Formats: sequence, structure tokens, C-alpha cells
Amino acid sequence: DPTPAPAGGGLLNYTFKSESGNLRCSIGIFSGQPGAVCQQMSFSYVMPSDACPGGAEGVFVGVRPSGAYWPCVSHWREPVDVLPYDTPLTQAGVTCVINYVTGVRCANEDGLGFTMEYDAGISTF
Repeated sequence: DPTPAPAGGGLLNYTFKSESGNLRCSIGIFSGQPGAVCQQMSFSYVMPSDACPGGAEGVFVGVRPSGAYWPCVSHWREPVDVLPYDTPLTQAGVTCVINYVTGVRCANEDGLGFTMEYDAGISTF
């Protein structure tokens, strides 16, 4: 079962990273909409043509009610909290889980979202 994100003292978003620190995500409310945005610092795939070419280091992908999208993020702060592998986390109707082999997967209540992994790249659904 997905576990709710820790209460953040009224904060709208919960930010976390993988145990390796290469995957960093924020889950919660963005511009009034529930969603998640993840960053991958290092990767071995070609940057997707739809990804935002400028801004913070790495590649970013997100999900909102209408589905996956490619946010342009100008800066990103290193998350403090580590989400243990295979521990689903739910906030604002969006669930993310990080697996050591398959990377991060985030999906909204309608099943729309993305996966992001070092070798396999990014898939949206």
C-alpha cells in the first residue's frame, strides 16, 4: 500500500531522492494542480527531444492531471529525505516509487505518468 508523505507543516510538496541520490523528485501541488516532477542528474540515454534543453542540471519529467509533461526547471535544491527502494509514496493523488533496477515511476490517480531509469531512459504513459 502506498504510504502518505510525511506532514510538512503546511507545505504543499514533499521532496525526496533515491538512495543513490541520482533521482530527485518533488510530489504534491504545482501551480494549483496535483503532480510530481523528477530530475535525473546522470544518465546514459540520449536526452529526449521533448525535454527542456535549458535550466538546471540533468533531465526533468513530470506528471499532472492531464498526463506526463516536460517541465523547464531553472534550479533544483538537493532533497534531504531519502525514499527507500520499493516504498511507494502518495501525495495529492500521485504515487511515486523508486526501484533499484527499474528507476522511478510516478503516476496519477488516472494511471497517467512516467518512468525514468539510468539506461532505459524516460517513458511516458
